Amino acid sequence: MVMNILKLSFIIIFLFSFQDSEDITLKKEFLIGTWVNEDESTRNITRCEIKYDEGKFFVKIWGACSPQDCYWGEKSSNNIKRKTGKIEILWDHGFSENYQYISSNGQNLFIKTECTYKDDSGRPDFTINDMFIRE
Repeated sequence: MVMNILKLSFIIIFLFSFQDSEDITLKKEFLIGTWVNEDESTRNITRCEIKYDEGKFFVKIWGACSPQDCYWGEKSSNNIKRKTGKIEILWDHGFSENYQYISSNGQNLFIKTECTYKDDSGRPDFTINDMFIRE
């Protein structure tokens, strides 16, 4: 019985050691900063700024528009997936919803955008993967 309790305690300690805050802090530091799309002629997201304050991420996004980029606004999220280190954000533009999954490998920022149209325009929904470099 004592041996089983010790084994169970060891397993619990082992499992929690992979969910420590150091790992999340490291990924958080990978995400914070000002990022520009590696494709200078993109017709998608051109710029992203990420800050972290009081347990929340603050994300600003700009999309390709003419004559200047369109500012989507700022969203806050304390929703970072522990195992993937991705920030999840929903942008509701009225005519469409854009779910974004933001991650980084420390060198580049990756934004996966899943767009769903709600305006009965007949436009097809789409998914785009963009890669960004630090500005």
